[in-house]
Amino acid sequence: MKKRLILCLVLSCLAALFLTGCKEKEVKLPFEANQSQMVQYTEGIVQNYNDVPADEAKYYLNDGTAIEKSAVSGFKLAQTTDKVGEFLGYFDTSGNNLIFRDGGHDNILCSIVAKYENRDVQVTVSFVENREYPLQLKDTKAKLVSEAAQNGFDETNLLSYIQQAYGAYQVDTSSVDAFLGEVLAAQGVYSFEADECEVSPIYSRQELLKKAAGNTGIGMGTVFVVLIFISFIISLLKFVPMLFGQGETKKASATKKASTKAEAPAKKAATASTPSANLADDAELVAVITAAIYAAEADKGTYTTDSKDKLVVRSIRRVR
Repeated sequence: MKKRLILCLVLSCLAALFLTGCKEKEVKLPFEANQSQMVQYTEGIVQNYNDVPADEAKYYLNDGTAIEKSAVSGFKLAQTTDKVGEFLGYFDTSGNNLIFRDGGHDNILCSIVAKYENRDVQVTVSFVENREYPLQLKDTKAKLVSEAAQNGFDETNLLSYIQQAYGAYQVDTSSVDAFLGEVLAAQGVYSFEADECEVSPIYSRQELLKKAAGNTGIGMGTVFVVLIFISFIISLLKFVPMLFGQGETKKASATKKASTKAEAPAKKAATASTPSANLADDAELVAVITAAIYAAEADKGTYTTDSKDKLVVRSIRRVR
């Protein structure tokens, strides 16, 4: 019984941990902003740039701002490459059709899903904080206080003046800040600025797998074709010496034989003339040999020394 109770407690703890982990984490954004205004701004980008004439597109791509260039080029690629078709409208901005997340560079990414004729498209706009917004908000409030003072209201009851003067209009009069925010939004001024737009056609998992398989096949096929071509080139290298070096080799062999034949008589003549030439030119060696012969024969008495200027040789023997 105790073991069953312990097992139930363990399973309950594991289930609680699992459910806690599955809860959606609260999204922390780098700065405070009105998300509904971001959604409206993103929808306005889709409405303004999804299908612009060719001359306007050329202007935006060459001289437009960063958000205009990225939006026009993104929608153009979606039409030409992905064939998304005609724009039909927007999905309800709830669930997966609306995503807010931190972009990682002090920016907020707002993503909505737009309906097109052939394929849905996810449009993601990057927003950064408008550093001048507090000053613009302060100036607008000062003008509103001056307007209220002209009508007998001071700053302490400014909200009462707003509700009395602008209550009939479709504006948020719940607070002074909310009213001022809508006034600036009507002038195109927000607490954020859009700096980039990304257009991503949505593909099903089967389409993605099919496309990935096709890209893999093309890549592997290209690699094998290149390898086969390289192998073929390497196999032809053995014929290079035969094509370019055979004639030169024959000419070199014939020249070498001719030079060898021409040098042979010269070598023989040089060999025959070398001893006498060397002997005739080496006077000191002749004098030494002659003196040695003279001394040896003088001891034997084989010749007379009547004259100091003449040498008489009685016999010559070849020493082997």
